[in-house]
Amino acid sequence: MANDTGDALLVGAGNIGALYDIDREPDADPLTHLSALTHCQQIDWIDVLETKPVHIHRVKQNQKIRHCFSSLTELEAHADDYKIACIATPSNTHFSILRALNKSAINIGHVLCEKPLFLASKDFNAQASEVKQMKFPVTVNYPRTWSIDNNGLLDLAAKWNLGAYTSGVASYGKGLRNNGSHMINLLVQLFDGIPEITSVSRHCVNDLSQDPTMSFGLMLNGHEVAVMATSAKSFSLFEVDLRFENGRIILKDGGRVIECYTPVADPDYPGYKILGHHVTRQTDLGGSMQSAISQVINSPDSINLEQAIITADTYFQVEAKYKKSRSRVIHV
Repeated sequence: MANDTGDALLVGAGNIGALYDIDREPDADPLTHLSALTHCQQIDWIDVLETKPVHIHRVKQNQKIRHCFSSLTELEAHADDYKIACIATPSNTHFSILRALNKSAINIGHVLCEKPLFLASKDFNAQASEVKQMKFPVTVNYPRTWSIDNNGLLDLAAKWNLGAYTSGVASYGKGLRNNGSHMINLLVQLFDGIPEITSVSRHCVNDLSQDPTMSFGLMLNGHEVAVMATSAKSFSLFEVDLRFENGRIILKDGGRVIECYTPVADPDYPGYKILGHHVTRQTDLGGSMQSAISQVINSPDSINLEQAIITADTYFQVEAKYKKSRSRVIHV
């Protein structure tokens, strides 16, 4: 079996790895790596590396799964070649697993790793350099990377003749590194620039004790955006509200819906205008996981590692400024 050639390796069969959509209808849009790998016609079979027997029990009925392994040592003894490997383990293990795969004897064409890839600012520069030198390309799974609609808001603004950009407000919850990184990454893609941090709030929402949620401001290619922290205790919120001279576009419901508003006559005050509803439509975000697998498996190079590094550098800078502002003592 040592000479077997494999198509796909899934490391981690938890929620985003396999369980979020395990009970959904087979033809529904994939939400997990396993589902997207299963639907990919370029994948003949899948090997799974998972340490929890309860997860293995739930996924092993998948007909594309060939073998399930409980350790990297066991995996190395039985397999050696994969077109794609997906890392979908807890956030604090992403980099260590990536490093272990790089040092192993396993041949991998491309690795798709869940975000965030970098968790500690003190290790960031060394780890970013190490990833660039790995034997396989690494792409980080920020789902909106794969959504043409989410990345094309400025194109829609031009199509709908909304005029010049004037301001923006973005909202996120559940941790700067966990979900704030999604927002930073989306804004980097939208405005195609390296963020300049214009402000950082001294207050935060402590939904995650090790990953506080704080507000901050960014400037990207002359476009200023206020990123606002929200609590995730009762609901999830991920929205981008872009304002233009002739209207407004809102990306809402986590990126699943786009709304556009354009000027209409004020019903109460003649000669004045307010914004009225123009368009509401669903986005292509539902197909993002399938698109990620399809693009990664066909790419010889990383698709977004540089963007992921810029994203991490930004959230580490925001964290540092937040900690600095909190540590200041005012003497009277």
